[in-house]
Amino acid sequence: MEAKGYVDSPITPVSTTRFALVTIIGLANSVHLISQFQIEFNIFQDKKAAIIASLKNAGAPCFFTSLTTAIGFGSLVTSSIPSIYNLVPKGIFDESLQQSVS
Repeated sequence: MEAKGYVDSPITPVSTTRFALVTIIGLANSVHLISQFQIEFNIFQDKKAAIIASLKNAGAPCFFTSLTTAIGFGSLVTSSIPSIYNLVPKGIFDESLQQSVS
């Protein structure tokens, strides 16, 4: 939230939800990776092997889920609604792209 003031981005009711969304997505990825690690640890009984196996089995799905979510948020820069448009931090996309869309 404090960074929005540094990049001259207004704080709106919609933009305040960004922190919660990022936290929830990170927490969900952590839960999936930790639960997969526990499953693999019961099989291998070795921490290193369990970490490698859990990243092989759950790493890609967690990565692609986060990637598609980021792409979805990136698409909000095309919105003509100012509060939705300002949900995306200005530093992520080129300023000229944001100005040409609005």
